[in-house]
Amino acid sequence: MYDLNGMVALVTGSERGLGQDVALTLAGQGADIVMSYYQEETQALETKKQIEGMGRRVIMVHSDLTIQQDAEHLAAQAQAAFGRVDILINVVGSVIKRISFLDSTDDVWNASFQVNIMSMVHITRLLLPGMIGRRYGRIINVSSIGSRTGGAPNSAHYAAMKGAVNSFTRSLSNEVAGYGVTVNAILPGTMISPLLKETPSWDEGSIRRMYPVGRMAKTSDVTPLVAFLSSEEARYATGESFAIAGGR
Repeated sequence: MYDLNGMVALVTGSERGLGQDVALTLAGQGADIVMSYYQEETQALETKKQIEGMGRRVIMVHSDLTIQQDAEHLAAQAQAAFGRVDILINVVGSVIKRISFLDSTDDVWNASFQVNIMSMVHITRLLLPGMIGRRYGRIINVSSIGSRTGGAPNSAHYAAMKGAVNSFTRSLSNEVAGYGVTVNAILPGTMISPLLKETPSWDEGSIRRMYPVGRMAKTSDVTPLVAFLSSEEARYATGESFAIAGGR
């Protein structure tokens, strides 16, 4: 249990999957929540109700963070509601599509860059000055174990962008460490997702065998580390890329 009472956390992609469980976990530790979502508004509303049921304050803002103006609107709404953001969890990311390198086009690579890199850049660039000014902040970027292993077949564009997330994390941490702001990345193992299930070569058994622990990742494997890295106790952990991948 980490004490996040009095903290404000902004979680991108918080309407489903890992982002949803991160928002619920941080609220459970006492943080007020800014939910950034892009789709599945009904699910986002349900998550908002659950957070309110914990007695936490929460707002939800529809945002396409590949667009600078949407990021500006999100930051403005967070400022209007809470006056600041102490914790930023950059969850948004996507494989875009499974396609071999030779068949991949510039459009695929550019789309992957926008959603996996620029979504983080846009909102981080807007919230970081406030963290520096208050000399406190926690930034956690969701990468992937694929950034180290090369990823699943037909996803070179995704693995490359997640490798860039790791480098961005380390470089930014060096810039802001002296201001009390930590920047870390987490690298989850393979999680079941709608896109994964739609992949023609999808076979849960073969994926499980890649992991020494014998199973795929769950969001509940990841959220405890996010809670720790969001806390005061993690003040000396920065610039790191933490794998949560069952020994892979």
